[in-house]
Amino acid sequence: MESRKPPKIDPRVYLLLSITTIGLGVVSLILYLRTPSTAPQEAEKMLFLIFASALLPAGILWTMEHYFLQEPMEEGYQSVLEMYRDEQKRLIERYGMDQRSLLEQQRAKQRLAETMQCVEEHHFRAISDERELLVKNVLDPALGVETCHEIIIVGSTLNGLFRQGVWFEEFIRNALSRGKQLELMLTHWDYVTHREKQEDRADGAIADELRQSLARLLAWGVPKKSIRLVRGAPTVFMVIAGNNMVLNPYPFGRESVTSLAIWLANPDPSRPDGPPGSIWHEYYVNHYDIVWNPQKYPRRLCTIKDPISTELPDDWQNQLGRFIEGVRGEAERRSATLASSGSG
Repeated sequence: MESRKPPKIDPRVYLLLSITTIGLGVVSLILYLRTPSTAPQEAEKMLFLIFASALLPAGILWTMEHYFLQEPMEEGYQSVLEMYRDEQKRLIERYGMDQRSLLEQQRAKQRLAETMQCVEEHHFRAISDERELLVKNVLDPALGVETCHEIIIVGSTLNGLFRQGVWFEEFIRNALSRGKQLELMLTHWDYVTHREKQEDRADGAIADELRQSLARLLAWGVPKKSIRLVRGAPTVFMVIAGNNMVLNPYPFGRESVTSLAIWLANPDPSRPDGPPGSIWHEYYVNHYDIVWNPQKYPRRLCTIKDPISTELPDDWQNQLGRFIEGVRGEAERRSATLASSGSG
């Protein structure tokens, strides 16, 4: 709330008061000078002197104050006051902006520190939308690492790897020639139809990809014991080679090879499963080990005792061929039913 200024008196009143005061002082001085200094009039003469001494200086000072000092001082005071208020406002605005800027900088530094802590804790190496590049950077060097005994690949049909040209075939053959143990987990054909619907693929398309992938792997010399069929579609494509891992999530309606891929390292190379609580540990155990080695993790609650994964059966070609024929035959029957109902 702004303070109210007292009303200013008209300058003409100041002039009248000043002249009256000065006039009374002059009259008192004249009376003092004309009064004889005799004993009976001594007191009266002193009274005139007192009046003159009080009124003359007061009138003169009053005039000087209101006509020579007060206006310039008020104007100067108002000018200084306005400058002070402007500077105060500027400082408040600047301080507020600086405070917000400092707060934003502090929060950004905190977020960066948390991110760096997470990167350091979980040993992230790279994040990219080029899965092919990350997979090659992990698999190729692993061939020359003597401590890397196992190469683990978890996927649906591994079609994304086959699309990388002759490189994947050469890698598989080199890995086998150097004594690397391959552990390849693909989706069982009984569980690919759901994925076909999600990706808007033709009936039997992914099952046919699976048949081609299995045939090529076996033709390249991969032992059947190195291949497992998983009863369920994977949520993440995964590669593990030595102390390196690539994770590539499956979008609900697209292939994983076209989405984000993450490369990370084992925070504790002395443990193949990594330290508990790490991202490495969670995916090594829950996305690979519990499926490949179910005997290590007894299922207490599930009433189905069959293992999550099975080895590739000897007659897999016949089983898979019959499955594809059945799926496509069912699709043709549905189409014929829809066509007949539409024409009717």
